[in-house]
Amino acid sequence: MGKDIRNHISLVDKTPLLPNDKTEEELVLGAIYTDFSNYDQITDLITSDDYFYHIQHRQLWKQLKKDIEDGRSKPDPVTYIGTLTAIATHQERSNFLNELETLGSGVGDVRRHAEILKEFWTKRKGILFSHKLRKELSTAQGSVKATDILSQSSSDMIDLILDSNSDSTAVCPEHFLDRRIACMKDRVERGNILTNMPFVDKTLTGGGFLPGKITILVGRPSGGKTIVRKNWEKYWCESGVGVFSLPFEPGIDDDMDRMDSLVTGIPIEELKRVKDWDYDDSRKSVVVEAQERITSKWYLTYNDSNRINIDTLPMYIRQTRKVHRVDIVTIDVLAAMSGVTVRTGLTDSINYHLKMLRRIAKDLFVHILVVTHLSRDFEKNKSKIKKPTMAEIKQSGGYEEDADQIFAVWRPRTYNQELPNDFQEIIVLKQKDGPAGPDYASWNRIFKATLRLENFTDLDPYSV
Repeated sequence: MGKDIRNHISLVDKTPLLPNDKTEEELVLGAIYTDFSNYDQITDLITSDDYFYHIQHRQLWKQLKKDIEDGRSKPDPVTYIGTLTAIATHQERSNFLNELETLGSGVGDVRRHAEILKEFWTKRKGILFSHKLRKELSTAQGSVKATDILSQSSSDMIDLILDSNSDSTAVCPEHFLDRRIACMKDRVERGNILTNMPFVDKTLTGGGFLPGKITILVGRPSGGKTIVRKNWEKYWCESGVGVFSLPFEPGIDDDMDRMDSLVTGIPIEELKRVKDWDYDDSRKSVVVEAQERITSKWYLTYNDSNRINIDTLPMYIRQTRKVHRVDIVTIDVLAAMSGVTVRTGLTDSINYHLKMLRRIAKDLFVHILVVTHLSRDFEKNKSKIKKPTMAEIKQSGGYEEDADQIFAVWRPRTYNQELPNDFQEIIVLKQKDGPAGPDYASWNRIFKATLRLENFTDLDPYSV
């Protein structure tokens, strides 16, 4: 078996040892060859040439991509005949294109056929990965016993995939081994991404905010959700974490004012009245120094463009990564993102976007923090005002279903002005792999002027 796999690279078309479906490949190619507009439907599924197993299909795919990217509206048969060098004669190439055009004209859902190609591609990658792993283990220094066990495991997986009676597929992403090594290296270099709130950090499992996960931050009106988010962002940036901030609801200008207030200690009301400052006001130099620090030393990017929606978000994250690292994406609030209400019903739309965000978090290896509102129904009866629960999350139960962690912000003084302190409780409502509930909370004194939070330690904020 190992020898066959080693030979497959040079004998792809002569010895079809790996899983493939020639007809499905021709259906996809034919659909695009007859109508270039079908290309846009599958670009997110077929991302590389090796999704096509047969050499002549790869040649055709490359030419199709080139023509479409060059802005051509239809193929030139003469060009394609010259491209198909894997087919021996001119007549055979012409016949192949004619058959392809006939097949393509009858394809209804090209995306479904592309998904089938992806399944075969995944199986082939699984086989090649197993071979690579076995080869590396056989030459590695270490326990012979461990090598034998892993070698046998890879052989079993190969047999399972090639078994024509088996419906199983290999769950093995491309470059799986390299990705795992990169993941562990990143965790060591980056360290834990926490909140700087001791009690909350103590309850966080797995090292805090991990890549591929989603955290939901909820709160009632005027509860201080944005204050918490900005304090977290400031702490993350000072710790060398890359933050991609999407302040859809507050807007970039207000969000940057909040960050300037946090960094400089200048009350936000004064920052908004900068035009009233004297020419030689010392606060101006403080703000300039803060801006220089943010732009030169922090990995922080803002964007609230209407062009950002759930489909274009991955592109914006990748573009930002060309400039600096991105570890966490913050969204305030999801319901304000462009395109959220386009689908049937706001609740269904939110559920769809949450599932897509989970996929983006996993694919791009980032953590996503989503800020959202709690329902205002509780305000109808002031006597029953209590700490927030997950049942009060506004618009969608999908938050509870898809989130790995849910934090609720509770600000009692909003409803009881007689309390001696203006403070928050950050309550851990949900945590998939750790403790949660109303008993797990962190108390923070609010300095409203500068939006800074100060941790209470061993004190009761209700009485101090």
